[in-house]
Amino acid sequence: MKRSGTGRGREWGTDPGTGWGNPPGERWITRLLVPSVALAVLAAVTVIVRNQVLHDAQLAANRAQLKRACQGLLPQDRLRPFLPDRSAGRLVEYGTVLEPGQESRALLDCRLSWDGRGTADPDGAEVRVRAEPLLRMREDTPEDSAQEGRAFPLPLPPSAVGDSETDEDETVATLLVTCPGGLVRRTGRTAELQVMVSLPLPSRGPGRDRAEVRGYRLAAARTAASVANWIAERRRCGGEPLALSGRAPTAPDPALCDWLDPAALGLGGSWQAGRDRPYRTRNGTCETRRTDLETTPERLTITSISVRSAAGAKGRQLHEQHRWYTNPPPRKDGGTVWLGGDPLDIAVWAEAVCGGERAYHRISVVPEIPPDRNGQFFLTGAERRRLADGARAVLTRYLAAGSAWPRRSHCRDTTVVEGP
Repeated sequence: MKRSGTGRGREWGTDPGTGWGNPPGERWITRLLVPSVALAVLAAVTVIVRNQVLHDAQLAANRAQLKRACQGLLPQDRLRPFLPDRSAGRLVEYGTVLEPGQESRALLDCRLSWDGRGTADPDGAEVRVRAEPLLRMREDTPEDSAQEGRAFPLPLPPSAVGDSETDEDETVATLLVTCPGGLVRRTGRTAELQVMVSLPLPSRGPGRDRAEVRGYRLAAARTAASVANWIAERRRCGGEPLALSGRAPTAPDPALCDWLDPAALGLGGSWQAGRDRPYRTRNGTCETRRTDLETTPERLTITSISVRSAAGAKGRQLHEQHRWYTNPPPRKDGGTVWLGGDPLDIAVWAEAVCGGERAYHRISVVPEIPPDRNGQFFLTGAERRRLADGARAVLTRYLAAGSAWPRRSHCRDTTVVEGP
């Protein structure tokens, strides 16, 4: 039944259409709540929009930083997923090629890092590029590796050596290239340039497969080649620019060691040559081992021959590693005694100028010499001279072979400097 009375329906908020109304308190709450909710929603939207604008601006700034970092040589497509949108990247870049008067051992050293929250690695990531003149060999100096997962994935000229290595967090490409024009450092002059590039890998997970890792390895290798070309151009190094595409050759160069024929050297038995390698101007290796030694061979039977040549920093390392051969061994009963149980080899050394750089050749023959009851290896003077003559015969054949390393590397002024 509808209430009646003067103004009662209106006082209670009677709805003329329904006859029902709201209490006065609810009416005022509604009037206050609706605007408050609207303001809260508007404020939240404003915050979200403002944060999104800030994040977009930060991401754009990080992309611009990535584009110009390391002289613009970084693989941007591979590194964009690492960029965070809530923090700025940190760039440190220096080197004498950027500031010629700067006291730096590096021509270029560039590091770009980011905090986490990137889509590729939430823990953060770092990129590093370093190029420097090489005066001495180091642990990170590349070798001519053919191992799966370590070989440089781009074709290289004979004047360059590279390798590539990948672990759980990063992929590293390293190059050693020749700079015929020379590079000057405070501690000396060299014709060798080493470049290292390290790129982060995406976090492990279902989205990371071998093809993706190969893509990052190739990106690191291309960056290393680009940096080497960039340095060479600015320092007028000369030499051949490195290719940024193509497949690395996998076939060895058998002609490099064809000259090492035991039968032609007057050695009997069955022999097996070591793995042939591509020709490189920096170093070359040939080796062969006798395989029919099931029974105890006669004393002084040659069981293996190895030849190694190296120029530049590799040549200096090769010479220094075996400097102990120059020390006069202790004498016993007119012969020579070597202590210990390691195989004894007789080495002949030669020095030359190859491609304008100082180089060394090392010829080594390993004879069968049973140790005496004290574990010592004993040679008479006549035996030692006989083995040394055999090593020199190998050296003579090596220097005369047209396909061997010395002729290909244009060696001249060769002299025997050490030997038994």
